[in-house]
Amino acid sequence: MKWRRTRHDNRLTIHPTGTLSGVLVYYKKRYSSAISPWASEQYYDELMKILGCVSHKRVLDVGFGYGEMLARLSAANAETYGVEIAQEAVDHARNNAPHATVSVASAENMPFEDGFFDIVLCSGVVEHLGKLYAGIGEMHRILKGSGFLLAVVPNKNWLGKLYKWAGLNYVSRTLRGLDSNQPIERELGLLGWIHVLNASGFVVDFWRPCNVDLKIPFSNIRFRGIPAALCYHFVMRARPRKYGSQSKDGQTR
Repeated sequence: MKWRRTRHDNRLTIHPTGTLSGVLVYYKKRYSSAISPWASEQYYDELMKILGCVSHKRVLDVGFGYGEMLARLSAANAETYGVEIAQEAVDHARNNAPHATVSVASAENMPFEDGFFDIVLCSGVVEHLGKLYAGIGEMHRILKGSGFLLAVVPNKNWLGKLYKWAGLNYVSRTLRGLDSNQPIERELGLLGWIHVLNASGFVVDFWRPCNVDLKIPFSNIRFRGIPAALCYHFVMRARPRKYGSQSKDGQTR
C-alpha cells in the first residue's frame, strides 16, 4: 500500500518555526508550564465515553500532552502507553500518570512492533504533523487488525472562523482556547479528513462533532447545538482495512 498525497491535503500552513528544531523549541516552551492550558475535564470524560471499555486493552496516546488521558486510561485498567516529542511533556506525564509507559518519540517514527496496540488515540495531533501520511501510516502499522484509531481533528469551517472573517481574529483565537501560531497547522473539513484516513489504509466507521472543550471567555457558558458543519472538532473512529496493512519498512502484508 502506498501512502499518497491527495487534493484534500492542500490547506497546510507551515510557519517560520515549522522546521523540526522549531517544532521542538515550540513544544519545549509550551510544556515548561506546570499547568496544562489544554482542554477541559469534560472533554477528556467525553473521549473516555467514546472509547468505551478499555480494561485490559493496550492503548497508545500519541501526543499525550500533560498526560490527562493517560491517567484516565490507567484508572480504567488499560495497559497504557504514550509518546510525545518533548521531554518536558514526558516529565509531566510521569507525575500525572505514573502507571503509564511514556517515551520521547515522533508520531512519524514510533518504537513499537507491528500490530502492538488495540487502540491508538490521537487528540489534536494529526493536524500538526509535518509528514501527515507518514504519521498516520505509523498509527496504522502499530494497530492490531481488530483495533481502531480514535482521532480528534479540527474543522476548517468551525463557527469561530466567522469572527476571523469579520476581522475579529482575537475573539476567534480566544474562543479556540489556544493560540493559533502552531509551527505546523493543517485544516480540513469532514470529507477531507475522511479522505486522508481512507488514503492511509483506514475505514472511518464512526464520527461525531465535538464542542465540549469550547467556552465563551470569562464565563461557564458552553457552545451547544452547533450544526455539525460548523463544529469545532470532529471525533473520528477509524479501523484498519481488513486486507493489507503497511509494515514499518513500507511493505504490504
